[in-house]
Amino acid sequence: MRKVKYLLSGLLVLGFSLQAVSAERIDPVKATASGVRDFGFELFLSLYSKNPEDPVAISPMSIAEALTLATYGSEKQTKTELEKLFISEALHKEGGDVKMLSYGLGSIRKSLKQYAAESKGIFEYQSANSLWANNNPDVDFKFRASFVKVAEKEFAAESFARDFAATEEVEGEKVQTTVREANQWVSTQTKEKIKELLSKLSDDDVAIILNAVYAKGKFKAHFNQLKEGEYTRDGADKPETVTYMTKTEDMGYFEDKSVKAFSFNVGASNEEEQGPADQIAVDILVPKSGKLSDLAGVLSGSYYDKVVSGLKSENVELTLPAGKVEQQEAAKLKDSLKAEPFKLSRAFDEKNAQFKPLGSVAGDLNLYINDILTKTFYEVTPFGFEAAAATAVVFSRESAVIPRQPLQAKVNSASLHVVRHIPSGLPLFVVEYDSPKRYTEEELIDLVELGAKNRRSLSAQVKDGTLRVGYDDKTNTDVLGVYDEDYKLVRKIKTIER
Repeated sequence: MRKVKYLLSGLLVLGFSLQAVSAERIDPVKATASGVRDFGFELFLSLYSKNPEDPVAISPMSIAEALTLATYGSEKQTKTELEKLFISEALHKEGGDVKMLSYGLGSIRKSLKQYAAESKGIFEYQSANSLWANNNPDVDFKFRASFVKVAEKEFAAESFARDFAATEEVEGEKVQTTVREANQWVSTQTKEKIKELLSKLSDDDVAIILNAVYAKGKFKAHFNQLKEGEYTRDGADKPETVTYMTKTEDMGYFEDKSVKAFSFNVGASNEEEQGPADQIAVDILVPKSGKLSDLAGVLSGSYYDKVVSGLKSENVELTLPAGKVEQQEAAKLKDSLKAEPFKLSRAFDEKNAQFKPLGSVAGDLNLYINDILTKTFYEVTPFGFEAAAATAVVFSRESAVIPRQPLQAKVNSASLHVVRHIPSGLPLFVVEYDSPKRYTEEELIDLVELGAKNRRSLSAQVKDGTLRVGYDDKTNTDVLGVYDEDYKLVRKIKTIER
C-alpha cells in the first residue's frame, strides 16, 4: 500500500505564472521558465508512478541549475539530449540552447535574490553551486579551465579538489571524507534542512556538480485559526488526528471537472510596512475525487498553466492541514530520465557519453553520469512556508580494462585430442596424443619463415637467442635471424621477401 505524505491535500507548486514562448521571437527567460516547468511536472509524474515510500517532492529549479551546468561540460549528441530536457524540439531548432538556459536561469535567480533583498524579511532566497574533483592519484580528475570559467561566471560555482577515497572516523564509524564535506556544504547552503544528500561514492566516481536552493516566505494573510480534526492519508485505511489551519482572504480560485485550485501570495500584511510588489505565490491543486492519482492523469505543464491563467479572485475561507515533507532518501533520477518522455540515454552510457569539455582523468578514460540525486524539504506553518532542495550530478569514469592474466597450463604428459564437428557435435577424430617430437634448427627456420610470409608472427628460442623476423632500417628489409633481449641482431640467417 502506498504510504506517502501529500502536503495540503494535493500538489503544491512554488513559482511564477508562465506564458508560452512566441514562435516569432525567443524570450530566453520565458522559454527557460516554460521548459523547466514542463520538465518539472513530467519528472514529478514519473517519480510518483514508481510508488516510492518517501513523499514525492522536487525542485525543478535546483535540478535545472545542476543539469544546465553539466550541459556545459558535454558535447555533440550528449549535449543535445541534455538541452532537450528543458527545450522543446521546435525551440531547439530555432536556436534554443544551453546558453539560453543559463541566461534564463540566471535572470530568474537574480530576480529572486533581488526580491529577497528588497522584501524586508518577507522572503528569503539563496542558491549556490559547487564543483568537486577527485584528485586521488589513481583518478587524477581535473576540470577543464574553460568549464570552470563558465561555472564561476554563470553559476558562481565554488571549486573543491578532494581525494574521494579518503576516509575518517566520525562517531565511531568510518565515513568518506568527501561525502561528509559535500553534505556539510549542502547543509550550510540549505540552512540545515538537507543534512545528507550523498551516502557514498564509488571508486570510479570522478566529479560532482552540486546545487542547493533555499526559500522562506511569509504569507500575506496568515492562517489565524487552528483546530484539530481527522485526516486520511492517500492510501491509508484509517484517519489520524492532525492540526488544521484556517484563514479567510481574497485569493485566486479555479475549478474544473478535475480540480479545485487556490492561490495566495507571499507578501507584507496590512500591519507590516509594504515592500516590493508580490512575486511569490503558493498554488494548491486539490483533486475533486480526493485521490492524487486522479490529478496525475491530467497533470502537465500546460495543464498547470491553464489553471494559473484561469485563476479568478474570490473571497475564500480556506482550511488546510499543517504539514512538513522530509524525505529520508535522495531520489535517484537516472531510471526516470532514461525513460519516456526524457530519453536521456547517452549521458549515462559508460562508453558513449561525451563529456570531454568537463575534464579529464588518468588514462584518458571516458566520462559519464553515474546518477543524479535530489532531495527536498518543505514545511507550511500558519505564518508561511520554508523549503530547501539539493541536487548532485555524479560523474564516473568508464571501467578500466584490466588485462587478464593467462591461465598457466603446460601439457607434459599424454592427452586425448578430439577433432569435433561443431554443428552436430560428431567427433571426426579421436587421438591419443603421446608422441612428442623435437624440431631441428633448420625446421624452426622454415616454420618462422613460413609464418612471416603468411602474416603469422612466430618466434623460437635457440641456443644463442630468439629466432624471429626483424626489420633492418638500413636496408629497409625484413631479416630472419637470431636476436638478443634488446632486439639487436646477433646472427643473420636470411632476408625475407614478402
